[in-house]
Amino acid sequence: MIVVWGSKLYGKTDEVPGIFHVATKFWHLWYLPLIPMGTCLVLDETSDESRGVRIPFSYKSVLLAWGRAAAIVLAVFLGFLACRSAFRGHFDVTALVLIVCAAAAFGLFLELKYMRPFRYASYDRAMELAALAQFDERGKTLLLLYFGMINEDQRSEERRVGKECSLPCRS
Repeated sequence: MIVVWGSKLYGKTDEVPGIFHVATKFWHLWYLPLIPMGTCLVLDETSDESRGVRIPFSYKSVLLAWGRAAAIVLAVFLGFLACRSAFRGHFDVTALVLIVCAAAAFGLFLELKYMRPFRYASYDRAMELAALAQFDERGKTLLLLYFGMINEDQRSEERRVGKECSLPCRS
């Protein structure tokens, strides 16, 4: 029997596309997040590694990771039960109820993964996260631009004056 275990980031939330998102590092077993080990603000992510800043524990991230995992496990389990009932020749109300429940669990997974309140950061939360990561003026300008507080002309003016640095976050 192959056992897959280790640590990985789960619970992606409070995202500002192209700038950062919040995720929690979990100890996992078969890619199911079990024990949270710490939360970070992920600034750059590739398929192999992530670059980020450690921030205080995010309960939202942890609950989303566990909720998404539970919803997908429940959907697969109920789908398996529905198929087993149908293939035994007992396609009745029980199988139909199992199919509907599996679809509802999968819908819950999709909602927890893609709905705006669970996925994206509000302006206030984004600024709070930027302060935790000690963003410089360029990083704050990118946030203001994303949230529509300034436009491209104002950003260009700031660049011309020389306020832009090479990194959005101080090390």
